[in-house]
Amino acid sequence: MFTQRVAYIVVAAGTGERCHSKLPKQYHAIQGQAMLCYSLETFAVLARKPEDLICVINPSHEKHYLAATADLKVKPRIVLGGESRQESVLNALKSIEGQGYDLVVIHDAARPCIRVGVARKALDVFKKDKKSYSATLACRVSDTLRRGDDKNIAGEVVDRTHMWGIQTPQFFDVKKLLAAHISANEQNLHFTDDTSLMDHFGYQSLIIEGEPTNIKVTSRDDFRIVEAFIGKDELMSQTRTAMGFDVHAFEEDSHGDIIILCGVQIPSDKKLKGHSDADVGLHALTDALFGLLADGDIGTHFPPSDPQWKDADSTIFLHKALDMLHKRGGVINHIDLTLICESPKITPHRDAIIKRVADLCGVPLSKVGLKATTTEKLGFTGRGEGIAAQAVVTGVLP
Repeated sequence: MFTQRVAYIVVAAGTGERCHSKLPKQYHAIQGQAMLCYSLETFAVLARKPEDLICVINPSHEKHYLAATADLKVKPRIVLGGESRQESVLNALKSIEGQGYDLVVIHDAARPCIRVGVARKALDVFKKDKKSYSATLACRVSDTLRRGDDKNIAGEVVDRTHMWGIQTPQFFDVKKLLAAHISANEQNLHFTDDTSLMDHFGYQSLIIEGEPTNIKVTSRDDFRIVEAFIGKDELMSQTRTAMGFDVHAFEEDSHGDIIILCGVQIPSDKKLKGHSDADVGLHALTDALFGLLADGDIGTHFPPSDPQWKDADSTIFLHKALDMLHKRGGVINHIDLTLICESPKITPHRDAIIKRVADLCGVPLSKVGLKATTTEKLGFTGRGEGIAAQAVVTGVLP
């Protein structure tokens, strides 16, 4: 199955003059943490690898940035911004050119309330829309709109029927966006956001409805609103931990060449018995995810009595559990896997297994732990009759 590689760009190179703050607004502390860090932490969850996360900063803000991000677990790549937001985005796009990215997500650091679940759902919608090269989160305008000068309302009422407030993140085909930016730069054209730029070059942008709480911090008063939203969001989330366990026996008198563990083919002189591909590692992980959702197990969703699952690839089961988790707005914080067997030896394949699990689950390598152990010749695994696996998953659900 083809997996599109995504880069996540957080734009934080502005000066924030309208906030009239001693610090640039992106470094203003909200509940003890710089505003910028909320966006970086959100997209660090979505990024498959640390290098997929890019932060664009003002060249004169390096000290502010290093101090603000010192405690971040995932360190983004740093790109120096330009004199305008448009130039800053172009610098970031050029920094990832030719590195195999298919899509790019661009978000303004001045919107710290974007939730992981919202961003993930929007990205999924964009991926499934085969006609669009550009998409944005947006909210319908609900206020009455009238024209006026700086002091008085003096103009007509503006029809708000098809009016939208444009937000970030925004989503793009990376090659199309880079080409559009280069053309705009050559023609000295200026736009306030990337969907406007894409629209100018004929790429209509898909609207994905966002949340009103995803506000942009512009003035000092906005900090109080954002602080209230961030606190409320934390209270409305819950952390859960769930465990999955599975075993598969080796076929008697079998002579195999490989078995599949956690989606990785591993040399083995015995075959594992199972209705599907007998991937004991992914079965345990999938059950842990269903446990996180309190929604049955593999047998509930994929009954072994159903012939369609005969010899099925276990990644199908895992993707189902992940899809259910994402639809609930859930996020995986950590995966801990333990494989229990006398043979084959797991250690030579440890890095490949961690990478495969991280790729399948869409999490950084740092969020996957793997241990391999034996039972000291005791029990069915000790007698070399099969393999057992345990998975513990910690996640957050709204």
